[in-house]
Amino acid sequence: MIKYAKRFLCLLLVAGLLCGCGRSHIKSSYIKEGIELLAGLGEGLVEGLVNAWTSDEEDDDYIDVNFSRADNELTEQANQVYEALKEKDIESIKKVFAPCIAEKYDLDKEIKKLFKKIEGNVISIGEARGWTTGYAHDAEKGYLYVDSEEKLKNITTDEGKSYCMTLFGYYSNSQSKDKVGISFLYVSEGKTENVNHEVYEIGGSEQ
Repeated sequence: MIKYAKRFLCLLLVAGLLCGCGRSHIKSSYIKEGIELLAGLGEGLVEGLVNAWTSDEEDDDYIDVNFSRADNELTEQANQVYEALKEKDIESIKKVFAPCIAEKYDLDKEIKKLFKKIEGNVISIGEARGWTTGYAHDAEKGYLYVDSEEKLKNITTDEGKSYCMTLFGYYSNSQSKDKVGISFLYVSEGKTENVNHEVYEIGGSEQ
């Protein structure tokens, strides 16, 4: 909003100068003096106008979110988690967690425990998808935070077991950037989520 106001004022200033100098009844000597005056102001005026036109500095703190792109990114991440489960890739799973969770928990140890809780080797999945959920928005600052959820349904193993994994976190958080990422991972037994058949969890929903 601010940058457009600045550009509008620049246009008014330039238009005023042009209109003022373009009147036929103004003596050519006055026009010449006006041009010399502008030239005397030096490059600073031109540079100032250009900076006012192009600068977005005052809008740097405004956080915008493309929700369609966010959902695609979260779905892609959910599929990456599935691939990591198949390969028992600890590092790839660690990367999805928020920095504050990585600092609070020994993720290497926690993920190893998770792998042991899943009986057999992961061989297929029914669906892996992610999406944005709740958010807080401010007219001046933009999206203060955007929640995320990812779900991996019907994770099957070569021992005939089925699991469901749910991941909660922040897609963005301008107030606490160390919270961006997954804060809570929950695994239950069955093709869909079942809180009565919990297998393992990492992190905390209070994050």
